[in-house]
Amino acid sequence: MYMRIKEVMNKYKVTRKALLLYEERGLIQPDRELSGYRDYRLVDIEVLKKIILLRKMEFSLDEIENIIIYNNKELILNKKNEYEKEAHFIETKKLYLDYIHDVIIGEYEIDEAIDAIDDTLKLYDENKYDDMIHFDYQRDTIAVMWLTSLFIAVSSGRIYLMISSVIMGIVAIIMSLRSVRKFFLYLPVKRIVGVLLILSGLLGTLIFMYKDNNMKNNLMTMCSTMAFMFGFSFFSEIRTFFKKYQNIFSTLFFFCGLLIIGVLIYFNIESPIYLVFISLAIGFITLGIVYNSMVRKIFFEIFLDFF
Repeated sequence: MYMRIKEVMNKYKVTRKALLLYEERGLIQPDRELSGYRDYRLVDIEVLKKIILLRKMEFSLDEIENIIIYNNKELILNKKNEYEKEAHFIETKKLYLDYIHDVIIGEYEIDEAIDAIDDTLKLYDENKYDDMIHFDYQRDTIAVMWLTSLFIAVSSGRIYLMISSVIMGIVAIIMSLRSVRKFFLYLPVKRIVGVLLILSGLLGTLIFMYKDNNMKNNLMTMCSTMAFMFGFSFFSEIRTFFKKYQNIFSTLFFFCGLLIIGVLIYFNIESPIYLVFISLAIGFITLGIVYNSMVRKIFFEIFLDFF
């Protein structure tokens, strides 16, 4: 199948200049007749459609050349990260507008506002904007996580665990108050809550899994294990490392979860540690499904076929 240049221009809404530029860059290589007319083959049309698609997503010609000719698919992920950063920045500026309004009418110090915005812009320049937590959005999440750890501590009956949960919760609240005007939670608050979840989750797991075998203790064992796992997500270093190798880790987590369940079923394990492994398996499988599109696609295909 061949198409002449006018047919290609009319069908795909591209200019003659653009087609010649793509040819000059080596992206497409139409055949030339003796008369000088260009014949665009099916392979050229397929490449052209990819170029059109990438141009619609604002890729430069240099980027398109690297993607199509040199198969540099990492540029697509880079563009996604770039858009995420831009979207995050826009949302941040929208949130600051209310604050600026209050500054303009004299409710807050203007020097403080300038410093706050400069600090925020610096985080974007250093690509550390993920460390910011919007106060109104994340405050409730922090509160729920703290109450979860407190509930585990109270249910365990261990006074030292209850006291430590209360103290760490108070410290987190006091530190977060420093950030109300800046609209972002103070970064160490995340770390405090993360440490609290890890410690209370670990101790809660060890305590409840050896208590009487009833529904309450079994549920608390699973909740404690989940809290322990979730606590690690509050550390930006771990999130950054996971994001860098997201596909690898999510795939490993998914298959580790399946492996754990398979081992438990095969060996018919019914010891107190059974619920701990079940919780870990559920957490691993969930991470794999949520953070890996290929795993998610396979999982849902199997799920739909099964039902």
